[in-house]
Amino acid sequence: METIENLNQIKTLDDIKDISIIIVNKMVKERIIKDCEDTDEEIEFNAQDIIRDILCNKLNIKND
Repeated sequence: METIENLNQIKTLDDIKDISIIIVNKMVKERIIKDCEDTDEEIEFNAQDIIRDILCNKLNIKND
């Protein structure tokens, strides 16, 4: 599993996006979020967006 060793490494929107993907992938693996791969459902993308928005807000990173 990918990890972020130091929160000081988080500096850009791309960093936040990467972290949100890692979190959602873990949630899918743990069956907290439904695996929507190969479907038209957007549950995973919506979860990533929510996580991205919260992290950007808390870390004062501009969210496009």
